[in-house]
Amino acid sequence: MVADFLYDLHTPVAAEDFARHIVSVASHHLKGYRVCFDQSPLKKGRYQAHTSHPTPCPNERVGQIVSQSPSYQYAITDGRERVIMITDFVSQRAFQRTDFYQEVFKAWDVHYQVAACLKTKSYVCGFSFHRDRPIGEEFRGILQAVYPHIERAFENAQRRSLPSGYVHLHALDLPGIGLTRRESEVLLWIAEGKRDAEIAKILGVSRRTASKHVENILEKLEAETRTAAIARAAECLRKRFYNCSNERFDTHSSPLSC
Repeated sequence: MVADFLYDLHTPVAAEDFARHIVSVASHHLKGYRVCFDQSPLKKGRYQAHTSHPTPCPNERVGQIVSQSPSYQYAITDGRERVIMITDFVSQRAFQRTDFYQEVFKAWDVHYQVAACLKTKSYVCGFSFHRDRPIGEEFRGILQAVYPHIERAFENAQRRSLPSGYVHLHALDLPGIGLTRRESEVLLWIAEGKRDAEIAKILGVSRRTASKHVENILEKLEAETRTAAIARAAECLRKRFYNCSNERFDTHSSPLSC
């Protein structure tokens, strides 16, 4: 059962398809549990979830009350444990008094949860299993054993969504490859096909200043053309992202936190 789950888990998918994929795989191989993969923004953004539950609570409402979950509170405060149960933090009776339990768990006709937590710079994800009776330590142990595979599959999905020749300012840290924050912005607009005069207008600087930034970018990236600079930056970022991922698996730190 576990071997088949892991085999299907590592089927290549893009980041936008990962939630649906992992819920489908888990539902197929791990019978007796309702499964959910949710994404909660750390700052701005909307709560999103994909679940095997036939009558899920609307995402908008869950996003309003998810902070009542002690598992969520633990995850967003950088708790070290990656596989957790709500009953690790509060009694079942206390949890049942929350709106989160009354509106979410009761709608799903479940009472207990164990979750594997994944965290990025923008959001915290929960890969959770629910059922109507207590979840034993044996199942938690299985989830802990396969967690590195879940994390790697998640990382690989994020990596597949990186454009091959496009540098996205919000996806990775361009200053980390030797560019200043302003040069990072300029390179982003170069990747959008903007010329010096257009970049100057967007950034509110002179054309001469914009051209100087472009000159510095080409020099730092050892590129002769704008296209070459974009390709060079993308390659540097992919290598840096890959190395960062390998370090995470060695140190058991959170996804995308390097």
